[in-house]
Order: sequence, then structure tokens, then C-alpha cells
Amino acid sequence: MNTNLLKSIMVLNGDNIKTLASKLEMSRQTLSLKIDGINDFKLSEVKKICKMYELTEKEMLQVFFNGGFFDECA
Repeated sequence: MNTNLLKSIMVLNGDNIKTLASKLEMSRQTLSLKIDGINDFKLSEVKKICKMYELTEKEMLQVFFNGGFFDECA
């Protein structure tokens, strides 16, 4: 998880933890735990975030898998 990249994308889209949590229908605390890597995002949450911010597949991989997820599979 690339926390700094996600936070940057949030700011560029006018969001903060409170507003994104509301859009994802979860508490601010729950989202904070996910962003901090303590808890994992559900696939449905990743999809919602990607759709909201119009992230490309590459951007999604950079945010949620530090860009190297599929490099390990090759």
C-alpha cells in the first residue's frame, strides 16, 4: 500500500479521510486503519476508490500494491 500516493490522490480530488470515509460508508477510524496498513481494503472498496478517482489499472497497482504486485508473478 502506497499511503502517500493515496493521500495525494485524495487531496487532488478535494477529499480527506473524513470525506472519503463518508463516500465509502465507513467510519473515519476504519478508513484510517486501512490507509495506515493495519487493516486491509476489501476488493469492493478498492473498486469504489478507483472508480471515484478514475484511476487506471497502473495507478491502482501503484496505490494498493506498490506497483510491483505482478512483477513477483513473472
